[in-house]
Formats: sequence, structure tokens, C-alpha cells
Amino acid sequence: GDAVTVQNGSTLNIRLLEDTPLRLNGKVVKLPAHTLLAGTCSISSDRVNVVVTSVRLGSDIYPLRLTAYDLDGRAGLSVPKL
Repeated sequence: GDAVTVQNGSTLNIRLLEDTPLRLNGKVVKLPAHTLLAGTCSISSDRVNVVVTSVRLGSDIYPLRLTAYDLDGRAGLSVPKL
């Protein structure tokens, strides 16, 4: 994939790979694959933490507060030092 450069406070756009259920305004909605989420980054020594702050559904944008987890089960995205 393409390289992305982020710093503390950067906005990161995340695209869902598969349909994903989400409770939104008290209702469960299915976010379709390829839905775009926006999150704010904070950087630690070996992880980029992302708090998802909004989702766009059609022409509407809904505020969220979700933490992104990596495949290792830990909060944030692993970015080991090279």
C-alpha cells in the first residue's frame, strides 16, 4: 500500500474492509465495506493510537469516539522501529 506520514493530532482516514455493525444513535446499523472513517492520531514509542471521531454515511457525517485496535489485540497500530 501507499505510505502515510502522521504526527500527533493528524487526521487519518480509514476504510473498512468488510461490512461492520455499529450502534449509532441507539440503533444498530451495518456500515458497508469501504465506508470511510476519520480518526485522530497520537504517537507513542511503538504504536500509533487512533481515536475514530466520525463516519460518513451517504451525505451525513456522524460523530463517534471509538478506539482502533491492531490485529495483535492491543489498542493502536503497531509501528515497530526499523
